[in-house]
Amino acid sequence: MFISLSIGLIFELVRYRSLSKIMQGLEVYFKGMVKVFSVVTLIICAGFFADGLMAIGAVDMLIDIAGSMGAGAISVTIITSVFIASMAVLIGSGNAAFFPMAKIAPIIAAKLGIPAVNLILPLNLVVGIGRSVSPISAVVIACSDIAQVSPTEAIKKVCCTYGSSFRICGNFESFVCIVVV
Repeated sequence: MFISLSIGLIFELVRYRSLSKIMQGLEVYFKGMVKVFSVVTLIICAGFFADGLMAIGAVDMLIDIAGSMGAGAISVTIITSVFIASMAVLIGSGNAAFFPMAKIAPIIAAKLGIPAVNLILPLNLVVGIGRSVSPISAVVIACSDIAQVSPTEAIKKVCCTYGSSFRICGNFESFVCIVVV
């Protein structure tokens, strides 16, 4: 990354022949890095959190509790989907919510006796929905700014669209089919 930056700075120096103009562009570059690294940091921290949960045995304990309550694979999938969707809404990022759970999902699926894809696919579906209804999601903020409405208004439109698509296109039925199959 820094090699590419150095090469770019050399070309910009040849192009503009002004160090102050190049430094202004470099400032924009570093501000962009700050925005991106905050999401990367969230993903890394979430990965450590997932590793910690596995290390202390919390995943095994939750699966044992679910088994003793008679909850099967469908119940665990729905519970994890609700949990991960609410995390996506709270943090505004689908990736930061999905990656740690995707790391744990194959272990949970193996203990439940189901293919990992049957657990990961619904999780992937709900984090996308959760991110798109999060008021702090970058896409919601950008789209609401372009449309010149508040993020709350944009979310209301998204929720109405999701409600219609659940009825018309059968996304809810698709979610249920993924969970059941």
